[in-house]
Amino acid sequence: MEHFQSVLLNVWREACRHIRISESIATMAPMLLRDMPLAQVLVRRLDPAQGTVETVGVGIPGAVGSLSPSRPWSSERDSRRWQTWIRRGEVTRHTAGTVPRSFPPSLLPDDVNTDVLLVPLRPEVGQPGALLLVARAGTHFNERHKALA
Repeated sequence: MEHFQSVLLNVWREACRHIRISESIATMAPMLLRDMPLAQVLVRRLDPAQGTVETVGVGIPGAVGSLSPSRPWSSERDSRRWQTWIRRGEVTRHTAGTVPRSFPPSLLPDDVNTDVLLVPLRPEVGQPGALLLVARAGTHFNERHKALA
């Protein structure tokens, strides 16, 4: 537990150094690599006005194939699922090959076929988003990883 506190302290310290999430996530991702089997760390944001999910931060450039900067969400139902999931504020573990039930599938990048931990981001000002921790191929996230997320 003491080790987790140290990791979290370092991550938060780095987050406070940068105003833009795109800058801080690139520095935080390597810190998490020591404790999690990560292939990628992404920050995605819902843009209700445009009807899109946007990638606004990439922690490990080039680690996951075809990431489009934005993509449309499937439906109004997806938008409601997004809002409900964000409001609940629970870290969700998505297992490769399953259909997401608690969050809209449009949140996941197309080419990811490994475990993903999804962390809702609910800012006081601005649009809601999600932190996606994508597992390396052949690895899985466990409860310890979920607790760290």
